[in-house]
Amino acid sequence: MHKIVIAVTGASGSIYARLMLDKLIALTDQWEALAVVMTENAKEVWRTELDNSSYEQYSIPFFSQRIFPPPSPPVRGNMTP
Repeated sequence: MHKIVIAVTGASGSIYARLMLDKLIALTDQWEALAVVMTENAKEVWRTELDNSSYEQYSIPFFSQRIFPPPSPPVRGNMTP
């Protein structure tokens, strides 16, 4: 099983980050742990490009770029709903 960390920067392309997260969440049998590192600029770009803050609704751990290196993602059984 794989442990996956997705890094989202402030560059344009929030739709690709959203699609990647949606696909990975749909394929939970393919990974053991999933987490996201998202910059403050990425959150602003997401809100601008997608006109929402839907990244807040994912039930996976999100970390700030200020936490470096990011902690190991928790295993699926320890994730909060």
